[in-house]
Amino acid sequence: AHAQAPMWQPAQQPLLVLGGQNMSSTTQTPEHQHQKAPSAQVAKRDIGEDQVADAYAQRQPQPRATCLHFWLGSWGFGSEVNNLISAAVYCQSVDIPCVIDDSEWNSGKWEDYFICNPVATVGCPLSKWGRNNCVACNVRRMGVTATPGWFTVSAHAKVVNMQEKAVTARKIWNLTPWALNEIEFLNTDLSVPEQSIAVHVRRGDKVTGPTKETEATPIATYANAVRDVLSVPGATGASVIICSDDLTSVLELEKLLFQICPGVPIHYRKRSRTGHQQDEFNSQSLERRRELTLEFLADVEVMRRSLVCLCTFSSNIGRLVAVLRTQTLGSWEVPTISLDHAWTNV
Repeated sequence: AHAQAPMWQPAQQPLLVLGGQNMSSTTQTPEHQHQKAPSAQVAKRDIGEDQVADAYAQRQPQPRATCLHFWLGSWGFGSEVNNLISAAVYCQSVDIPCVIDDSEWNSGKWEDYFICNPVATVGCPLSKWGRNNCVACNVRRMGVTATPGWFTVSAHAKVVNMQEKAVTARKIWNLTPWALNEIEFLNTDLSVPEQSIAVHVRRGDKVTGPTKETEATPIATYANAVRDVLSVPGATGASVIICSDDLTSVLELEKLLFQICPGVPIHYRKRSRTGHQQDEFNSQSLERRRELTLEFLADVEVMRRSLVCLCTFSSNIGRLVAVLRTQTLGSWEVPTISLDHAWTNV
């Protein structure tokens, strides 16, 4: 059995609970009304995120919130959106609105890419038209600090299964006409075939450097999995589309597939890239970050619409794609196959 992959890396530095008045919001959280900020010792270096959530949830009274405000920030897209979906699931369980705050989001504005709906919306419905009836549970993380609401959502997410999360994910994943048009252009240029096996290879800061969270899955593992899938009735003759943040890994996989699956059509984006580094992404201009976000969304659409998706659930992207792929094409159950960990809601 594989160890559970952390959603992020609290072991790098101690995770702190952000107490007191949130200086970026004029709304007082219900947690502040109930008690003083808990000691930073709630989270220590030697315990993981699950234990942190448990410890905090046991000390925390149930918030009397009118709404939840989820702050999109400077983390990776897959991490941010996975956690937003978990927040929306929590909101539905307690019957309060889930409000997106994208004022500090590294990808720009939420409504550029997604059409808001009652499941997750931009702009608090309790603060409109001059009213101030909002008592928000703020869900926000900044570096090694997090608001109490973060732990409330994290604790709840642990009991949410994949199917339940998928229902909310598909409601949130409603692309705008502009985003759909840009994605269609990018994927037309990729020459996406009707029947394909999508392969997602995550490299960059996920598997190297100070923010490393897991070991890199060998390229041979991906190649062997493709060969096995191509032998299954219903997938024979399908093309292979490689989605990756690292062109060197793409070319290595292409070379190996030519050897063990001769003749299989292979598609991938030719843009030079050397593994996603979140700090580098955040330092780019907003225009460039928007371009890269659209390319990422185009890859997600390729993966979610393919016959089979081969990925790793140690990656936020793999776990996100999995909940977006819970559908059936005729009698063919559309599988998402992880080549490392089992799916967990982290």
